[in-house]
Amino acid sequence: MKSLPATFRGRAAAALAAAGLLVGGGLTACTQDSGTESSSPSPTAESGSASQLADECELPEPSATPSPESGDFSAADPDKSALEVGSGQQRAVGASTISKSGDSSSTDSSSFSGLNAAVLISGGGSLAMNGTTVETAGSGANGVFATGTGSSASLQDVSVKTQGSFSHALDVTDGGSLTAVSPQLSTASDHSSVIATDRGGGDIQVSGGNATASGDLSAVIYSTGIISVCGLTGSSALAEAAVVEGANSVRTTSSDLTGGTHGAYLYSSTPGSTGGGTFTMSGGTLTAKDGNAVFVDGVSATINLSNAPKLDPGSGALISVSSNGSASASLQETVLEGQLTADAGSTLSVSLTANSRVTGTLSNVGLELDNTSMVELAADSSATSVQGALVTGNEITNITGNGHTLTYDPGADGNGYLNGQDYQLAGGGTLQAS
Repeated sequence: MKSLPATFRGRAAAALAAAGLLVGGGLTACTQDSGTESSSPSPTAESGSASQLADECELPEPSATPSPESGDFSAADPDKSALEVGSGQQRAVGASTISKSGDSSSTDSSSFSGLNAAVLISGGGSLAMNGTTVETAGSGANGVFATGTGSSASLQDVSVKTQGSFSHALDVTDGGSLTAVSPQLSTASDHSSVIATDRGGGDIQVSGGNATASGDLSAVIYSTGIISVCGLTGSSALAEAAVVEGANSVRTTSSDLTGGTHGAYLYSSTPGSTGGGTFTMSGGTLTAKDGNAVFVDGVSATINLSNAPKLDPGSGALISVSSNGSASASLQETVLEGQLTADAGSTLSVSLTANSRVTGTLSNVGLELDNTSMVELAADSSATSVQGALVTGNEITNITGNGHTLTYDPGADGNGYLNGQDYQLAGGGTLQAS
């Protein structure tokens, strides 16, 4: 399954209609048993109407599926799934209830190969689910799990609720794939990120819907592969909104995500690995209740922000890089207010283009501006390089100082045009060579 492009266009309205989502101009009814309080907004209010999804999100191509199987599915024995699809099988279920209780004998096997999952797709099998409710109550009891190249799941208006630890709502490993349109997803315990990939990676695409995590170490999104969400409303009470582990990626479009700690967190669990992960955000909001909006921890990372995203860093920075990490951030049509910072031994380069603007404080940041973009200081700041400053005589017009000093390294690459001199900033203040 291909990853989503930067903007989601084309074929979406046709896909919605063919998939049966367009009924009377709105979404068909979804199961509301998502583990959230009854005061939670409806999927239509949270995630947008079908027409909004069609405008913003590339939805899965409709494809022929078998007739839906009738009846409910359940399993209570340890290590058993309620519904298994494998060996090249193609199956479909409709408005069924799939329930799973009983603990896994190995949470590692549950995480890597889907042991004890309520729904397990493997061996190149495929499963289509429409209007289905999935509930699990055991440890290591994932909701819907696809593992192995060629194994795939296609979900529409599905509710998935897990209660135990190490129990993701949606999980993909070893090259599997999963798409979901307007899902209602929730996890209630620890180590249970809602939308996740694990060993061997995989590809997940979610359009619309809601995702809620209430347990410790449980993010909304946890990627060891490629995860793309569009029009998703998601929150984690005690962990990040999105985690990128290693050289993998998360892409969000027109989504509203909230982390109880950081917003997006890029790191590596492998000692000595420098990562190479990517976090891309087009529009939408990213809120960190107790941390940084984007936090790069000891790895190299690429950050792409475009289409007027809103970042709320809470008590932290807009972008923070630490522990000898390095990050390259590209801002297009983006206006932010807050701190951009890299600690000693770390690096952060920030490129502003297409009428972007940052108001706040810079600390150890490499700065590059095009002639449509600006920086406004809220305190004394430091930069390694300052490329693209618009110099008129002894004044720089696209950096507003407000009486503050921006210190730069005259020997850094790209600073030669400044000739090691000091300059007046618009609105008062100084660009000063260190």
